[in-house]
Amino acid sequence: GVEIPNLTHGQMAVIADFSAEIFSLAGRIPRPSQDFQRILNYGNIQKTYCAWGLMPGSATDEDSPFNECSHGYLAAAKDLLIRMGAAAPHDREIVALTNRVDLAMIQNDNALSICQYSEDNFNTAALLKPDWLAVIRHRPSVLSLSFLAAIFSMGLFAVRRFQQRRHHQD
Repeated sequence: GVEIPNLTHGQMAVIADFSAEIFSLAGRIPRPSQDFQRILNYGNIQKTYCAWGLMPGSATDEDSPFNECSHGYLAAAKDLLIRMGAAAPHDREIVALTNRVDLAMIQNDNALSICQYSEDNFNTAALLKPDWLAVIRHRPSVLSLSFLAAIFSMGLFAVRRFQQRRHHQD
């Protein structure tokens, strides 16, 4: 696998704000190197494992069962941005995005704060998954998943009700 440097807990919050833009830009790079492509694939898979970063506190709450895997995909995003800047130092879109990320890092008072996963390097050969058993002990995760389950159930109920009405009209 390809080694991916770590990032601090504070950097995670900043990179999380720009991760969609970074991954989008990285996906449009023509003829990327094999290492770049591996990191991009790792980041996309890792982000999927981490529920696309949608779980509350996944990038900010060290107790979140999604925090470690979020470190993984956000470290990949940071590494991709650095690699894009090194490969195309005059590309306006890459330079603009890098400058916005740098400014946000400077403005973030917590950019250097660390957590239990801040010292871990990552590797494209080792995907991280959330601790699903820990979800039941993490209140924000339980509430989010319960809310999603309720919406899904209401959607199923509405579809069935619509089908029943339609069946009775025929």
